[in-house]
Amino acid sequence: MAETSPHQPYPEKLNVPIPYALGQSKLPAYVHKPIDLFYRFIPKELFADIAEHTNEYAFKERPQEFDQNQREWIDVTAADIGGYIGALLLIGVQPGSRDLAYYWHQKENYPHWPVA
Repeated sequence: MAETSPHQPYPEKLNVPIPYALGQSKLPAYVHKPIDLFYRFIPKELFADIAEHTNEYAFKERPQEFDQNQREWIDVTAADIGGYIGALLLIGVQPGSRDLAYYWHQKENYPHWPVA
């Protein structure tokens, strides 16, 4: 896969092998884990870029003086962005539509989701 830095454009075409027609994969064995396949399409470096631009936007758009109802901005990290995207993916694959608070509650008779 092409390497990118935070200030280079992402490649227009990813070098992703196409599986054989009979269901046998040309992918090496280490790529068969779902997270490895995910990173072939969404590189880890992208999370750092998103975090950097989110923090820049917050610095420009949020007032520097805070009132008592507004919390102070804490810079987000690439790990924060990865966790957020992971939570969105987890919620997105669940059947049915639920209020987002459902995934953060910690009641005994309900499932406990990793995002909680």
